[in-house]
Amino acid sequence: MTMDAATIAREFKERVCEAVSLQPVALDRYYVETPFLLPGGDAVPVILEDRPGGWRLTDDGETFMQLALLQPNFDQGNRWKVIQSALKSHRVDAEAGVLSLSIPNALYAEALSSFIQAILEVMDVRHWTREVVRETFREDASALVASVAPRAQFDYQDTERDPGGLYKLDAFLPGERNIGVLFVGNDDQCKDATITLYQWERWNERLRSVVLFRDEEEIGRKPRAQLGDIANKSFSSLGAARERLPAWFEEISA
Repeated sequence: MTMDAATIAREFKERVCEAVSLQPVALDRYYVETPFLLPGGDAVPVILEDRPGGWRLTDDGETFMQLALLQPNFDQGNRWKVIQSALKSHRVDAEAGVLSLSIPNALYAEALSSFIQAILEVMDVRHWTREVVRETFREDASALVASVAPRAQFDYQDTERDPGGLYKLDAFLPGERNIGVLFVGNDDQCKDATITLYQWERWNERLRSVVLFRDEEEIGRKPRAQLGDIANKSFSSLGAARERLPAWFEEISA
Protein backbone atom coordinates (compact mmCIF):
# COMPACT_ATOMS: atom_id res chain seq x y z
CA MET A 1 0.00 0.00 0.00
CA THR A 2 1.45 3.34 -1.05
CA MET A 3 1.50 6.40 1.16
CA ASP A 4 -0.07 9.76 0.37
CA ALA A 5 2.10 12.88 -0.05
CA ALA A 6 1.48 14.15 3.49
CA THR A 7 2.63 10.87 5.00
CA ILE A 8 5.70 10.79 2.76
CA ALA A 9 6.55 14.34 3.82
CA ARG A 10 6.42 13.34 7.48
CA GLU A 11 8.68 10.37 6.83
CA PHE A 12 11.15 12.59 5.01
CA LYS A 13 11.23 14.95 8.02
CA GLU A 14 11.56 12.20 10.60
CA ARG A 15 14.03 9.95 8.84
CA VAL A 16 16.02 12.19 6.47
CA CYS A 17 16.09 15.76 7.78
CA GLU A 18 13.72 18.02 9.67
CA ALA A 19 14.25 20.74 7.08
CA VAL A 20 12.83 18.65 4.20
CA SER A 21 9.43 19.75 2.92
CA LEU A 22 7.18 19.21 -0.10
CA GLN A 23 5.91 22.04 -2.26
CA PRO A 24 3.13 21.13 -4.75
CA VAL A 25 3.91 22.08 -8.35
CA ALA A 26 1.19 20.06 -10.12
CA LEU A 27 -1.30 17.30 -9.48
CA ASP A 28 0.55 14.46 -7.68
CA ARG A 29 3.84 16.25 -8.25
CA TYR A 30 5.92 18.00 -5.55
CA TYR A 31 9.20 19.87 -5.34
CA VAL A 32 11.27 18.41 -2.52
CA GLU A 33 12.97 21.22 -0.61
CA THR A 34 16.10 20.06 1.21
CA PRO A 35 19.08 21.80 2.82
CA PHE A 36 21.45 19.87 0.58
CA LEU A 37 23.32 22.00 -1.95
CA LEU A 38 25.31 21.42 -5.10
CA PRO A 39 28.94 22.67 -5.12
CA GLY A 40 27.86 25.94 -6.76
CA GLY A 41 25.31 26.67 -4.05
CA ASP A 42 22.12 25.65 -5.88
CA ALA A 43 19.71 23.28 -4.19
CA VAL A 44 19.88 19.63 -5.20
CA PRO A 45 17.04 19.28 -7.78
CA VAL A 46 14.49 16.72 -6.55
CA ILE A 47 10.88 16.22 -7.66
CA LEU A 48 8.53 13.66 -6.10
CA GLU A 49 5.78 12.47 -8.43
CA ASP A 50 3.09 9.81 -8.41
CA ARG A 51 3.07 7.85 -11.66
CA PRO A 52 1.06 4.82 -12.79
CA GLY A 53 3.83 2.56 -11.51
CA GLY A 54 4.02 4.31 -8.14
CA TRP A 55 5.95 7.17 -6.56
CA ARG A 56 9.33 8.13 -7.97
CA LEU A 57 12.00 10.80 -7.56
CA THR A 58 13.34 12.73 -10.55
CA ASP A 59 15.61 15.69 -11.23
CA ASP A 60 13.73 16.71 -14.42
CA GLY A 61 17.09 16.74 -16.24
CA GLU A 62 18.55 19.56 -14.15
CA THR A 63 21.68 17.70 -13.01
CA PHE A 64 23.05 16.91 -16.47
CA MET A 65 22.07 20.35 -17.79
CA GLN A 66 24.05 22.07 -15.03
CA LEU A 67 26.96 19.68 -15.43
CA ALA A 68 27.10 20.29 -19.18
CA LEU A 69 27.56 24.01 -18.56
CA LEU A 70 30.30 23.46 -15.99
CA GLN A 71 32.05 20.45 -17.52
CA PRO A 72 31.66 20.07 -21.30
CA ASN A 73 32.02 16.49 -22.57
CA PHE A 74 31.17 15.10 -19.15
CA ASP A 75 29.45 12.20 -20.89
CA GLN A 76 32.66 10.86 -22.42
CA GLY A 77 35.71 8.95 -21.25
CA ASN A 78 36.53 8.29 -17.61
CA ARG A 79 34.16 10.94 -16.31
CA TRP A 80 31.19 9.18 -17.88
CA LYS A 81 32.34 5.84 -16.48
CA VAL A 82 32.46 7.35 -12.98
CA ILE A 83 29.01 8.91 -13.43
CA GLN A 84 27.51 5.65 -14.63
CA SER A 85 29.08 3.80 -11.71
CA ALA A 86 27.63 6.30 -9.21
CA LEU A 87 24.15 6.06 -10.71
CA LYS A 88 24.26 2.28 -10.81
CA SER A 89 25.38 2.01 -7.18
CA HIS A 90 22.34 4.07 -6.11
CA ARG A 91 19.98 2.36 -8.59
CA VAL A 92 19.25 5.63 -10.33
CA ASP A 93 18.15 5.53 -13.98
CA ALA A 94 19.32 8.03 -16.59
CA GLU A 95 17.04 8.22 -19.60
CA ALA A 96 17.23 11.05 -22.14
CA GLY A 97 19.29 13.06 -19.65
CA VAL A 98 16.75 12.74 -16.83
CA LEU A 99 17.71 11.05 -13.56
CA SER A 100 15.01 9.11 -11.75
CA LEU A 101 14.57 6.57 -8.98
CA SER A 102 11.42 4.51 -8.55
CA ILE A 103 10.71 4.14 -4.84
CA PRO A 104 10.71 0.42 -3.95
CA ASN A 105 8.71 -1.20 -1.16
CA ALA A 106 7.66 2.12 0.39
CA LEU A 107 11.30 2.93 1.25
CA TYR A 108 10.70 6.65 0.83
CA ALA A 109 13.36 8.03 3.18
CA GLU A 110 15.98 5.61 1.92
CA ALA A 111 15.18 6.48 -1.69
CA LEU A 112 15.47 10.21 -1.08
CA SER A 113 18.82 9.85 0.69
CA SER A 114 20.16 7.62 -2.08
CA PHE A 115 18.90 9.91 -4.86
CA ILE A 116 20.48 13.01 -3.32
CA GLN A 117 23.77 11.18 -2.79
CA ALA A 118 23.78 10.03 -6.42
CA ILE A 119 23.33 13.60 -7.69
CA LEU A 120 26.12 14.90 -5.43
CA GLU A 121 28.48 12.17 -6.63
CA VAL A 122 27.65 12.94 -10.26
CA MET A 123 28.40 16.63 -9.77
CA ASP A 124 31.68 15.81 -8.04
CA VAL A 125 33.33 14.90 -11.35
CA ARG A 126 33.94 18.59 -12.02
CA HIS A 127 36.07 18.82 -8.88
CA TRP A 128 38.45 16.03 -9.69
CA THR A 129 42.03 16.43 -8.60
CA ARG A 130 44.67 17.71 -10.99
CA GLU A 131 46.04 14.16 -11.28
CA VAL A 132 42.71 12.80 -12.52
CA VAL A 133 42.32 15.69 -14.95
CA ARG A 134 45.74 14.77 -16.33
CA GLU A 135 44.60 11.19 -16.85
CA THR A 136 41.57 12.30 -18.87
CA PHE A 137 43.36 14.94 -20.97
CA ARG A 138 43.96 12.74 -24.01
CA GLU A 139 40.40 11.40 -23.93
CA ASP A 140 39.00 14.91 -23.68
CA ALA A 141 41.27 16.19 -26.45
CA SER A 142 40.33 13.28 -28.73
CA ALA A 143 36.64 13.87 -28.07
CA LEU A 144 37.03 17.55 -28.92
CA VAL A 145 38.79 16.86 -32.22
CA ALA A 146 36.25 14.17 -33.12
CA SER A 147 33.38 16.57 -32.49
CA VAL A 148 34.92 19.18 -34.79
CA ALA A 149 36.35 16.83 -37.43
CA PRO A 150 34.45 13.50 -37.62
CA ARG A 151 36.84 12.26 -40.34
CA ALA A 152 39.88 12.54 -38.06
CA GLN A 153 42.09 9.45 -37.73
CA PHE A 154 43.55 9.04 -34.25
CA ASP A 155 46.96 7.69 -33.22
CA TYR A 156 47.94 8.08 -36.87
CA GLN A 157 51.03 6.33 -38.24
CA ASP A 158 52.54 6.63 -41.70
CA THR A 159 53.19 2.90 -42.08
CA GLU A 160 55.27 3.32 -45.25
CA ARG A 161 57.75 5.89 -43.97
CA ASP A 162 57.46 5.10 -40.28
CA PRO A 163 56.89 1.34 -39.87
CA GLY A 164 58.08 1.49 -36.27
CA GLY A 165 55.51 4.13 -35.30
CA LEU A 166 58.11 6.52 -33.88
CA TYR A 167 56.51 9.68 -35.27
CA LYS A 168 52.80 9.20 -34.75
CA LEU A 169 50.31 12.05 -34.82
CA ASP A 170 47.61 12.10 -32.15
CA ALA A 171 45.12 12.94 -34.87
CA PHE A 172 45.32 13.28 -38.64
CA LEU A 173 42.83 14.94 -40.99
CA PRO A 174 43.48 14.08 -44.64
CA GLY A 175 42.59 16.59 -47.32
CA GLU A 176 44.03 19.09 -49.76
CA ARG A 177 45.81 20.45 -46.74
CA ASN A 178 46.56 17.59 -44.38
CA ILE A 179 46.24 18.57 -40.75
CA GLY A 180 48.21 16.96 -37.94
CA VAL A 181 47.15 17.37 -34.32
CA LEU A 182 49.35 16.77 -31.29
CA PHE A 183 48.26 16.62 -27.64
CA VAL A 184 50.78 17.99 -25.15
CA GLY A 185 50.41 17.60 -21.40
CA ASN A 186 54.00 17.82 -20.11
CA ASP A 187 57.58 18.68 -21.08
CA ASP A 188 58.40 15.21 -22.44
CA GLN A 189 55.33 15.21 -24.68
CA CYS A 190 56.28 18.69 -25.83
CA LYS A 191 59.76 17.49 -26.84
CA ASP A 192 58.34 14.42 -28.58
CA ALA A 193 55.86 16.59 -30.47
CA THR A 194 58.71 18.82 -31.68
CA ILE A 195 60.73 15.83 -32.91
CA THR A 196 57.65 14.40 -34.65
CA LEU A 197 56.90 17.61 -36.52
CA TYR A 198 60.51 18.05 -37.61
CA GLN A 199 60.48 14.50 -38.98
CA TRP A 200 57.29 15.13 -40.92
CA GLU A 201 58.93 18.27 -42.30
CA ARG A 202 61.96 16.25 -43.42
CA TRP A 203 59.59 13.94 -45.29
CA ASN A 204 58.53 17.06 -47.22
CA GLU A 205 54.99 16.40 -46.04
CA ARG A 206 52.63 19.34 -46.56
CA LEU A 207 51.25 19.22 -43.06
CA ARG A 208 49.47 21.98 -41.20
CA SER A 209 50.09 21.26 -37.53
CA VAL A 210 48.15 22.26 -34.45
CA VAL A 211 49.06 21.60 -30.81
CA LEU A 212 46.51 21.24 -28.03
CA PHE A 213 48.08 21.90 -24.65
CA ARG A 214 46.51 20.65 -21.45
CA ASP A 215 47.88 23.76 -19.76
CA GLU A 216 50.57 25.68 -21.62
CA GLU A 217 51.73 27.37 -18.43
CA GLU A 218 52.83 23.98 -17.05
CA ILE A 219 55.27 23.49 -19.94
CA GLY A 220 58.86 24.68 -19.58
CA ARG A 221 59.87 27.77 -21.50
CA LYS A 222 62.52 26.06 -23.65
CA PRO A 223 60.53 23.03 -24.89
CA ARG A 224 57.51 25.26 -25.43
CA ALA A 225 59.57 27.69 -27.54
CA GLN A 226 61.11 24.86 -29.58
CA LEU A 227 57.68 23.45 -30.38
CA GLY A 228 56.41 26.92 -31.22
CA ASP A 229 59.15 27.26 -33.87
CA ILE A 230 57.77 24.34 -35.90
CA ALA A 231 54.04 24.13 -35.11
CA ASN A 232 51.68 26.21 -37.21
CA LYS A 233 49.13 26.75 -34.47
CA SER A 234 48.66 26.02 -30.78
CA PHE A 235 45.95 26.40 -28.17
CA SER A 236 46.96 27.04 -24.58
CA SER A 237 44.27 24.79 -23.09
CA LEU A 238 41.30 22.65 -24.07
CA GLY A 239 39.04 25.48 -22.95
CA ALA A 240 40.65 27.81 -25.48
CA ALA A 241 40.53 25.11 -28.15
CA ARG A 242 36.81 24.50 -27.64
CA GLU A 243 36.13 28.13 -28.42
CA ARG A 244 38.47 28.59 -31.40
CA LEU A 245 39.42 25.22 -32.90
CA PRO A 246 36.26 24.86 -35.05
CA ALA A 247 36.92 28.20 -36.76
CA TRP A 248 40.58 27.32 -37.29
CA PHE A 249 39.73 23.97 -38.89
CA GLU A 250 37.19 25.66 -41.13
CA GLU A 251 39.69 28.30 -42.20
CA ILE A 252 42.43 25.77 -42.94
CA SER A 253 40.10 23.43 -44.81
CA ALA A 254 38.65 26.18 -47.00
